Amino acid sequence: EMCEHIAAPIISGNVSFYNETNDRNITSTPATGLVGLRENMQNIPKSQFVASEEKIFVLSYNGIWSRCAFDEAQNRENSYCGDLDIKKLREFIFVNLKLSKNTDISASRVVGKNGIAYSFARMCNADIGARIQLNLKDSKLLFAERMYQVIYVTRDAATLRRDFLNLNSEFELLEVGSTQTQYLQIDKLLDLSVEEISKDYGAGLGAIFDF
Repeated sequence: EMCEHIAAPIISGNVSFYNETNDRNITSTPATGLVGLRENMQNIPKSQFVASEEKIFVLSYNGIWSRCAFDEAQNRENSYCGDLDIKKLREFIFVNLKLSKNTDISASRVVGKNGIAYSFARMCNADIGARIQLNLKDSKLLFAERMYQVIYVTRDAATLRRDFLNLNSEFELLEVGSTQTQYLQIDKLLDLSVEEISKDYGAGLGAIFDF
């Protein structure tokens, strides 16, 4: 049904829901890939931060919330709340497509498994982190998975705001901070050097965020 709404045919598919390692279950992670066309190869946003002092925005659609990452780290059953409206989800996709044409966007990432803190950590590179103000009071919310959120990093905040307002969208676009050198800081809940993040990434989410 969703494919019909966004005119994207399914051409193939395969997923296993029965993966395990050392007799422990691995959460099934079906992934969807889309192939599209661009007018040119110029100004394609990176998946990591590019430079310091660029503005960071988060575009959100309030669909389903989950605490999967935190629940799994604590060996608890996954919890969910909310619902998805296919028509609203279709609009959210097309809002992102239109915003992606803004040539001042230097980086972007869809917030996926493990939540927004993990997504920001993935965007850090060897030198560049970020100062983020989400106004969260509970560290668990850093790892809540919200369907859906997209992070945008831009060299020109005013232009991105203008483009979004021109779309007359019901969704929420919030400026949440800016890039900076050496550290990833989120509210008063998280303060890590990009060196720590890079070193611990291979050890998994728990090592990075000290679960």
